[in-house]
Order: sequence, then C-alpha cells, then structure tokens
Amino acid sequence: MKKRNGFTLIEIVVVTAAIAIIMVAIIGVVVSSFKLQNQTKSSSKVVSNGNEILNELKKNVLNSNRENISCAENGLSVTLMNTYDGNLTTISCGGGNIASSSAAMIYLNNREIIVTDCTNFVTCSTLPSLEISDVNFKFGVGATTSGVGITQNFEVNITVRN
Repeated sequence: MKKRNGFTLIEIVVVTAAIAIIMVAIIGVVVSSFKLQNQTKSSSKVVSNGNEILNELKKNVLNSNRENISCAENGLSVTLMNTYDGNLTTISCGGGNIASSSAAMIYLNNREIIVTDCTNFVTCSTLPSLEISDVNFKFGVGATTSGVGITQNFEVNITVRN
C-alpha cells in the first residue's frame, strides 16, 4: 500500500466546522459576560442614586415640623420649612430629575441616571386634626450603560416629627 501524506478534504471540513462551533460558543460567552457587566454597572448606579435621593428626602422631611409641610394635590411636589434655618423648600419630581427649590439640591450624580416615574411622587397622610402625620415618596430611577438599561422603583414612608 501506498503511504499518503496530508489530509483529505473531509478531514479538513470536519476540523474547520469543529473550530467554528467552538469559536461561536466562546464569542457567545464573552458577549454575555460584557452584557452582564453592563447590567451590573447600571444596577449599581440606579441603587446608589436612588438611595442617595431617599436619604435626602428623609433628611428634608425630618428637619421640618408637621405644620410646615404641604403636599401638592397633583402628587408631584411637597413644600416644607426647615426648622434649623427657616428656609421654605419645594421638592418636586419631573423632567427626569428630583429637584429642590432651596440651595440644598437633591440631584442625580450621574448624567446616565434619570427619574423614570413621578406618578404620585409624594402623598401626605393626615391626623384627625388635619396635621400631616406621614409623608410617602415614590419614584422610579433608570440608567443605561452601553445599551443595557435598568429601572427600579423606590419608596419610603416618613413619619413626621412634632
């Protein structure tokens, strides 16, 4: 029998197909890991900024007396007076942001972050004497990192001090 050197066409096609399948699997894993990384970054930005806003809202309400708090009927703003400096502040939600009319701004620290839902941003509960007892804030925050978007809703109920 004659000895042959080299590969047959079928052997080359089989090896090429196997390499192509392996490459497609590797590319799929790499793309998935980048997508997951961007999703994690977006989620981290949303949680960080949402919690920062919640803390600022709590601080503003807790620094006010119940007789100096007034919720707008449209549910988009609340007006309160700071007991330390007597400044009147209106906190409102709209235009992709939550803003304060005083120098103590509530803002988002990243341009990729927006407020996605201001529906019933603020509601006030009253005592039988019609004084404000609780202030409830509810809003959504969203972020997009390299085409991967995340949104999350935040809510806090604050019992007003005397």
